Formats: sequence, structure tokens, C-alpha cells
Amino acid sequence: MYTNTVRTILNILFPRTDTVRRLETLSAHDALHTLPRSTKKLDHVCAVFAYRNPLTQTLIWQLKYKENKIIARLCGEIVQKILSEQFSTRVLLIPIPLSNARRRTRGFNQNELIIDHISQHYERTYVALKKIRHTVPQSSLSDRAARLTNISGCFSVALPELVHDRDIVLIDDVITTGSTLREARNTLLAAGAHEVRSIVLAH
Repeated sequence: MYTNTVRTILNILFPRTDTVRRLETLSAHDALHTLPRSTKKLDHVCAVFAYRNPLTQTLIWQLKYKENKIIARLCGEIVQKILSEQFSTRVLLIPIPLSNARRRTRGFNQNELIIDHISQHYERTYVALKKIRHTVPQSSLSDRAARLTNISGCFSVALPELVHDRDIVLIDDVITTGSTLREARNTLLAAGAHEVRSIVLAH
């Protein structure tokens, strides 16, 4: 993870673009009325924005690879609005985890950053669901069978008592085929969760 000093130097050498600055000025309400919404209908998944839009792609890039705290706060506020409209405050929030190898490389989990900026009225756990096997990015695989093989068995529930009989909402940044969310959902249900749904920023 970059230190604050390194980030300051990088911002000087590589200043934020006008697009990033524009995104950083948006409220959750503005974003939900500015960025095109996803029209994809997926079982157990609420996808917020259409990923093909360049503004949405910049939003995701700033969150996922730049650890932009302003964008992370915006994303958390967006997800919280969706939660308040469609879910009970009694749900348990769980971020889709990264493998240890990817977390070491990136230095953070962007899905945890989203949840960090959601009201504490929502219960959350970052330790119940683990990714126990490193996988290549699903977006790099064009074959459906390869995607299923890649993700199969990669999650484990470390603390079943935290998820037993709970209604859970998984938080993820982007969905492609849905294989990752399905695998995580099935893993949690097998561990005793009552219901598992998901909110993703983009599809």
C-alpha cells in the first residue's frame, strides 16, 4: 500500500484528470442520476451501473487500483442508498475477498473500502469469508467452462458461527458472468447462511 508521501508525489507527477475531479464532486444522488444504470437482470444480484460507460469505468478504476478515498466514500454512499431502498438494516455485509497473493500485490481490498463508508447501522464482517485459492481474473477468461473451473472451490467460510442463519449481502465492485458471486453465495449457504444476495457497482 502506498504511503501518504508516495501518494502525494504520485499526484504531483500524475495529476488527476478532469473526469476524476468531476467524479469526486458527485454526491451519491448525483451519481445515481448521472451514470447510466445497469439493465442486467441477475438472480440474487443488484447491479447499479452499466460498466461500458467511460465514467463508470473511471469510477471503478479509481476505487480498484488507485485506492481513491474520495471515490471509495462515494461508492459506499451509493451502496448504502441501494441498501436502504431494497434491503433490511438487519443484513450482514460481507465483501468479496481477495486472495492473499492479490492483496499483497494491491495492498487493499476495494470491496472493504466500500463497506468502510457504509453506516455502522449495518453489521459487517471482513473475516468470515476467505479466498483460499488464488485465481486469474475472470474477465481474462472468455470460455464459460474455464471461468467455472477457475473459481470453483476458491472460497471458504472461516467462521461459520458468524453467518449461520443470517441474511447476507455480498459487496463487489464489478460483475462479469456472475461466477464469482455464485460461488461465494453457494459457499455461504452451505455454511448455514439463511439467504445471500449481492450488490455490485457495475455490470
